[in-house]
Amino acid sequence: MIHIESYREVHRANIIETSVKIRFYVSSLIETAEVFSKRIRGDWRVENKVHYVRDVTQGEEASRIRTKPLVQIWAVARNFARSHIPRLWI
Repeated sequence: MIHIESYREVHRANIIETSVKIRFYVSSLIETAEVFSKRIRGDWRVENKVHYVRDVTQGEEASRIRTKPLVQIWAVARNFARSHIPRLWI
């Protein structure tokens, strides 16, 4: 079992908010902590890239759609559009 603690500081108007997140991973691989760290950070890079594409390119967070079925329908449409964009654009 892998235990990771992430520390984050947000600076706003002379106020510093600190938060700690603890995540656990389970793996059967036998690797060093450094190798696991690189693997986990690589996974988060992929997640952040997808979020960036969905938010910046498709404006997902700016969307005014709030009705339950429409949110899911538009998410499927955005995923479909993103999966069919040539890789040179992403």
